Amino acid sequence: MYSSSKNPPSWPNPSTRSSTESGPQSSNHESPRVSTEERPRFLLHKSPIRIPREAKWICSTCGVPHAFTRTAAIRPLGYLICGLCGTVANYTVELRNMSHLQRLWGTSFMLSIPPGELAPPRTVFVWVCCHCGRSHQQYPVPLHRPPTPPTPPPSGLRRPSFRGRFLGSLRKEKQEESEVPIKDLITSHAPGAQSEERRAYRVKFTESWCKCGHNACVICLLVKVEWEEEWVSIVA
Repeated sequence: MYSSSKNPPSWPNPSTRSSTESGPQSSNHESPRVSTEERPRFLLHKSPIRIPREAKWICSTCGVPHAFTRTAAIRPLGYLICGLCGTVANYTVELRNMSHLQRLWGTSFMLSIPPGELAPPRTVFVWVCCHCGRSHQQYPVPLHRPPTPPTPPPSGLRRPSFRGRFLGSLRKEKQEESEVPIKDLITSHAPGAQSEERRAYRVKFTESWCKCGHNACVICLLVKVEWEEEWVSIVA
């Protein structure tokens, strides 16, 4: 019992405690989110390759299946690196439920599109870095027609036709060794279109470099999704 001459000790009132003592307070404000307009532009574009939900790639070391995640326009297959053992996918990786994806054996190819087609090629070429697992899209490079010589040929010699000069320029690119002859590759076989030629493109994976500094090689996974009526031929 406290004496009447002394004031009783003052106990803190729970209603007067500071906000830091009373613990976290509930708030109606949500955590800030980045709108789609503020995100990097390349993340807003989808992969040029159709990837089904059930599609998987299998780690060649631990055998664990993985989904294709973090795909974008600049990363058609995302990042192919195992999150369990750290193995990076290469040409030996197993792909499931991706039957429309065709493997490529080699690093140089020729591509041709139908006569009169003005749009860029629709066939998609992709390679996966065997060092870091990043996937990249390889864009075909058009083969331009050779310029007309400024001086006429000497008298008595027949000047090669425009078609002959065009085929000669392709042979200089060492493309005459392809499995499909260049003459058959760029010549249309459609009835009544013998005078029209297919536009030719070159695809060379060894000219591409990954962000990690690795150059595309035969160990990397090389694939394509070939569009109908477009022809692809390997160059030896």
